[in-house]
Amino acid sequence: MTSSLDSEPVAIQPFRIFDRIVPRALLEAFESGHQGIFSPWVVVWLMVFQRLHKNASLSRAVAELRLGAVAESLPDCKRVRDDTISANTGGYSQARSDLPMDAAVLVADAVFQTLTANQTPAWKGRRGFLLDGTTLSATHTAELVEHFPPAENQHGRSHWPVVHLVTAHDIVSGFAARPQWGAMYGPQAVSEATLCRCLMGRLGPPALILADRNFGIFSVAYAATQAGHDVVFRLKDDRWDRMVAEAVPTGPGQWQLEWRPSRWDRKASPKTSVIY
Repeated sequence: MTSSLDSEPVAIQPFRIFDRIVPRALLEAFESGHQGIFSPWVVVWLMVFQRLHKNASLSRAVAELRLGAVAESLPDCKRVRDDTISANTGGYSQARSDLPMDAAVLVADAVFQTLTANQTPAWKGRRGFLLDGTTLSATHTAELVEHFPPAENQHGRSHWPVVHLVTAHDIVSGFAARPQWGAMYGPQAVSEATLCRCLMGRLGPPALILADRNFGIFSVAYAATQAGHDVVFRLKDDRWDRMVAEAVPTGPGQWQLEWRPSRWDRKASPKTSVIY
């Protein structure tokens, strides 16, 4: 069986896929201040185009606007009707800067939900997700330094702002949910556990969550189970030994217990209860 994309030129196929999974109506509610050519939907596509072409220049993105597949799908405005779209990059650059963050978030979540909706279940009818934490060095600007302070040590402060990220990847397809991020350093620093708890709610229907020992703590397991997910976590040796000592054996290599939050767990997450 062949799809309708098989007969399309290769250069057009990415746009057709984008058009299918990011409908124009998704972004109609956003007021970007550029209601002519550079609607939010067009701007998002051009940003995707740049990324697909190894961070292509603004001028190449504008050329795509004028001559590429998206040219047939531009908003109905005078410059489009008169075929007087400028090759100047200033308009696109400003529209890209003015794109609301909520629009990018909405698109990222919609793409993830669409692509994973019909994925083969990983375990007993459930999808599986692998959690991981990482950091990202950002461009040095005053705003980014304020929100994501650089690392510091006895020699002083480093140059690059550091973003703390937690990601969740579908273990069958590799598709990634929109990551949760926060500051790695400074007064607003956010732990991986906190980021992870925020991420749980957007993984969709009940799934199997796999993670390494950094996530094998009560607050993360509790957040996952409250969201309807099952968990398979590695545990630090001392936590494992303590839990096994309190558990009831139910079979070879199997135990059952009530995992109760410690005093420190309750201080960090006052509303937590127990996990069975």
